[in-house]
Amino acid sequence: MRVALLGLALAAACATTALTALGPGAKLVRSKCGGCHLAPEPGRSRQDWSRVLGQHRERVPLDDAEREAIIAHLARPR
Repeated sequence: MRVALLGLALAAACATTALTALGPGAKLVRSKCGGCHLAPEPGRSRQDWSRVLGQHRERVPLDDAEREAIIAHLARPR
């Protein structure tokens, strides 16, 4: 039982570290987008992501800095 709990704690720490390494946009995507559906994969243009975030603005309000961080993260090349 202790080994299983240790494994879960280690996996959670690694996932958090990986998100932090990707920048603030990755954490915001996980927390703001991932609450309703799977976090989207990068690859669309900045314009596409701006449109998508605009469609979600009533459900998930974002300030300008959050919006820019999410767009920068999702518009990066795969």
